[in-house]
Amino acid sequence: MRLIGVFNAAIWLGGVVFFTVVASPALGSSAMGTLLQPRNMPYFAPGIQHVLLGYYFQFFVVCALIALIHLTLEWLYLGRPKSRKLPLIVLLGLLGYGIVGSNMIQPHLKTTHAIRFSAKAKPVERDAAARSVGRWHVVVLLAQCGAIACLAVHFWRLANPSDTPRFVSSVKFRG
Repeated sequence: MRLIGVFNAAIWLGGVVFFTVVASPALGSSAMGTLLQPRNMPYFAPGIQHVLLGYYFQFFVVCALIALIHLTLEWLYLGRPKSRKLPLIVLLGLLGYGIVGSNMIQPHLKTTHAIRFSAKAKPVERDAAARSVGRWHVVVLLAQCGAIACLAVHFWRLANPSDTPRFVSSVKFRG
């Protein structure tokens, strides 16, 4: 059972690190600018990033739910749910971030991106949308860094169990 939890935490941590460190910055790189052409780059690169962000948050929520199920099963097996409040708080916080990101942050970024490049929008609205998108990207980046830290702690906790054995060892019965 612990193996499932460690695999989930490793895949989850790896996916978040990959998206934060590799995929997201690659969309703003000069190679992407060359591929999309300079006149298309400001519109399509963030649009592609918003599509990927939607899938990222879905991945995030699925991994959080698997981790919560694993934690619940671990508590039932070990019989000590009161001693593990911090992991529950961390996992609920990560699940909350995934749900908020999926249902609020990502749609808001998509909407402001559409306003930013809309021909019907006034220049003032476009400037406000551009500033809003920039601020929200910083918020998402900081949240992703926090998620990486929480996931590293979660992964370390699963990979290095501090649980005492459920049954008494044979060493205690020496005569």
